[in-house]
Amino acid sequence: MQNLIKIEQRDGSNVVSARELHGFLQVKTRFNDWVSNRIKEYDFEEGRDFTKLLVKLNEKGRPETDYLLTLDMAKELAMVEKNERGKQARRYFIECEKTLRYMAEVPALPTLHKTIVQAVQVAGSQAKLAKRIGISGASLSQIQSGQLALFSDDMLRQVECVSRKVVDKGMGYDSEIMEELMRVDDKKTRLNLFKAMRKGGVL
Repeated sequence: MQNLIKIEQRDGSNVVSARELHGFLQVKTRFNDWVSNRIKEYDFEEGRDFTKLLVKLNEKGRPETDYLLTLDMAKELAMVEKNERGKQARRYFIECEKTLRYMAEVPALPTLHKTIVQAVQVAGSQAKLAKRIGISGASLSQIQSGQLALFSDDMLRQVECVSRKVVDKGMGYDSEIMEELMRVDDKKTRLNLFKAMRKGGVL
């Protein structure tokens, strides 16, 4: 994913520089007027939606006020510009939020990457691992390269879960279980067992 606008962490929150956003959106209105008007017009609150700080825009100049915006505020500011740049910025922030949310819920990307690499070694090839996971080899390559925003949270969890099982138990980890399930005579019971094991992460 192309890094359109820098997102940084401050005090545990992901924030965006209002000056950088203003520049990306190519707003013709002077920065100070633009940000002040938007804050008043859309009832943004300091401490909730943004914080102020002084920054030096160049070595010789005096410090200027910038605003660190929450991603929600940045998305709204991008949307209300009603131009192509605003659409690009909003889509970008949504993708970044998705990636950040996923990274908070599952192992860090380097760990996920390492797990996939190990699973590929066990599987014998990337194509075999991708087939076991249920995705294309191209999709697996994209996930390895960090393009997480292209995929749903469920898909990424599936990749992580199956890859880890392949590393821990090998490619044949579920074949014996499936054989045992097929020996159950009652079709309804067999189906319920299969669903329960799927839900519990056994298969």
